[in-house]
Amino acid sequence: MHLLIATCRVQVLRSDPSKGEKSAYSQYDVPRTEETSVLDALLYIKDNIDGTLAVSYSCKQQRCGSCALKIDGRVALGCFTPVKDGQVIAPLPGFAVVRDLVVDWTPYERKMLDLLPSTSEEPNRRRRAATEKERTLAESAATCIRCFSCVAVCPSVDITSPVGFAGPAISVALATYMDVDESSGGLASSAMEAGLEFCTRCGACNTVCPAGIDVVASIQGLQDIAGESGAKGKALKEMVRGYL
Repeated sequence: MHLLIATCRVQVLRSDPSKGEKSAYSQYDVPRTEETSVLDALLYIKDNIDGTLAVSYSCKQQRCGSCALKIDGRVALGCFTPVKDGQVIAPLPGFAVVRDLVVDWTPYERKMLDLLPSTSEEPNRRRRAATEKERTLAESAATCIRCFSCVAVCPSVDITSPVGFAGPAISVALATYMDVDESSGGLASSAMEAGLEFCTRCGACNTVCPAGIDVVASIQGLQDIAGESGAKGKALKEMVRGYL
């Protein structure tokens, strides 16, 4: 049993775009113990104060990524962030708000699926063996929980744009294909279509990743694979080299 420490006051950004409402902060007083998370506080509000509050969550154990939020100006998982007095809670930036703290990931997820390479074998296709480094990167990328925190903090991505950098989460999804022993043609093509040359390697994605994935290394690995494929790939490699 966890003892009550105090009551704390939090501010939650609320809106309902379907009704044309402007965003505004609402204040709530919630009980806090040493184990209370931001998500716990939000669910307390929903269950005991205002049942209309919309918030995304599922596992409550830092495994599903559903509760990614902007907390005191920083992107983090609500289930993994301790609640404290004066906290300001807002929806994940960069995505369209459905209502309150719920955002729409669907367009980005659809783009991710469209860019994933095919692993089907073709006759007379020259096979390419993955390196040990690529296998390690692929294994790490497979732990992604798709919270899209990395997309929210990336300064180079605009998820509403059909061109440009597709973003770190898509890059990680592509990196899971690095350990496939086959021609790099499909993966290289996807990497070039994802605009990975526009990644500045600022490291913001690495900082917020709850799975501890080295997203920047994954992107660099994909750039190297793309650079091995044809004239366009070589041009991309030279562009990356000159840009950085």
